[in-house]
Amino acid sequence: MHRMTERDALISAVRANPTDRTARLVFADWLDERDDPLGGYVRAEAEVLAHEPGSGAWCTALLRLRDQPPNGGWEYATDLARVAQKIEQLRELDTARRVFGARWADAGHEYRLNAPLAEADVFYFEWRHEFSLPSEYRAFLLRVGNGRVGPNYGLHVLDCSAHRPELQAPFGPTVAEADAIAAAVRVARETRDWKPVPKMRREWYRRGYLPLGDAGHGDNTVLVLNGPMRGELWAEGRWFVPIRDGKRAGGFLAWYEEWLDQWLAPGAIARWKKATGN
Repeated sequence: MHRMTERDALISAVRANPTDRTARLVFADWLDERDDPLGGYVRAEAEVLAHEPGSGAWCTALLRLRDQPPNGGWEYATDLARVAQKIEQLRELDTARRVFGARWADAGHEYRLNAPLAEADVFYFEWRHEFSLPSEYRAFLLRVGNGRVGPNYGLHVLDCSAHRPELQAPFGPTVAEADAIAAAVRVARETRDWKPVPKMRREWYRRGYLPLGDAGHGDNTVLVLNGPMRGELWAEGRWFVPIRDGKRAGGFLAWYEEWLDQWLAPGAIARWKKATGN
């Protein structure tokens, strides 16, 4: 069993609340005491968090962070290495590309990942849109890849040169509305009656969230970019519902790794082949 070190504990504190600058400053002090060059990057991250996104001070702090040696996603390095290894395992296991989304009509993700994004490009995208991407997704872009292999039909590519003002709009549903929708979905799954579940409201559509991938039948998996539910995943389509296990939502990495584990489970691909005849 892996024994948690002092460094592990400090990183866990940062991950538990990615927008808490205090936890980052404590870790930065710890790194500085050991002459670890990562300390400067972590301290610069904390400075960004001290200011309102889009403000002059925030832009200045973001430029200072950009000038640091690139280390984005450092707090998820172990998880992302595990995810990358599982992608390779699934690629080797599914040589016939039978997993849903891997191949269809001379297309599919084919277990390919586009190259990770340069951190300077991510900074430009964030500066232009006056927000920081949710930390888990940002780390994936920087350390694993930008699009292709992933749940359903795969992950969309993030074009850092594009200007998308709809991403800056406030996310529509309130926490109370999200909880009510999630409760209605739990009932609907038991009763198979989705009529009581509220439909997607026009004023919520494409506001404050980033589409991550096509789930089929006109549905998308999306990532909330602002507000109290920032970092949560939702399913966008006829209904607009949070993707939750129980009361709380999982983040990007839990969603992505759950997909990998589903197909890496013994016999999963064979059962899918039998069910679909592919």
